[in-house]
Amino acid sequence: MSANNEDNTAVMQALAPVIEQFRLVNYMRIAAVALLAYDIWIMFDLEFSYGFSLSSYASSFLFVVSTDAEIPLVDLAAGLGVSIVITVHLQRTVSHAPIGIPLTGCFATAPQTLTLIAWIPRILSSTVFFFMTLYKMFTSLANKRRVALKSIRLSTKFSPLLTCFYRDGAIYYTVITSIIMICTVTVVTLDGPLVLVATPFLNAGYSLAVCRLILNLRRTALGRNASATWAETVSLRANDQANDANDGGIQLEPYQPTRFRGLHVM
Repeated sequence: MSANNEDNTAVMQALAPVIEQFRLVNYMRIAAVALLAYDIWIMFDLEFSYGFSLSSYASSFLFVVSTDAEIPLVDLAAGLGVSIVITVHLQRTVSHAPIGIPLTGCFATAPQTLTLIAWIPRILSSTVFFFMTLYKMFTSLANKRRVALKSIRLSTKFSPLLTCFYRDGAIYYTVITSIIMICTVTVVTLDGPLVLVATPFLNAGYSLAVCRLILNLRRTALGRNASATWAETVSLRANDQANDANDGGIQLEPYQPTRFRGLHVM
């Protein structure tokens, strides 16, 4: 009888730290949800002004999907796939539970190799796209025989729309890559439930960064005319011969449906 009591005591002592780690992870999830709720509260007026339009329900729906629905769907699909892989791995490697194990079972952790496969491609793909954007920016300056790179000022060498794209794109890359690096470090250095301690903030970071990138581009394209339709901001033309401070970029051109009359698809 005393042996069973000692075994139960040992099990509870081993279970207590794991439960504490799960509680810490849940606190992080609550903090990420609170951050998202606060961001939605302070950004709702801008989202309503620049993201929604009574004359364009389709674009408003796409805006909501791109900012709010894409991340949960991707996260759900990725979580389902990882869960299937982990389940198959556990079924092949874990032996049957011996007699005496409680019905609640044990806590299992995902293998580091499978988890790193999910983080490393994200970092590599984000870095590749970021440096491709920088390469395009600097080559466009070199083709126009601009000044040396150390004296480049985006606000005077590009249009406001491209300036906003480069600036907010760099911020997006920095935020997301930093959080992914933290997630990768936690996978390597930590064990148990603490492996997921930074994942909630990655989901929140995606939502915050993408929302601000889209809103800032929309606000820059519209300028002070927040009531313009979506079609008036999607028609762009190159400005190669301009001599003002914003030359060499892309300028907005009003949407003119009559300009395309008489054109037929062959």
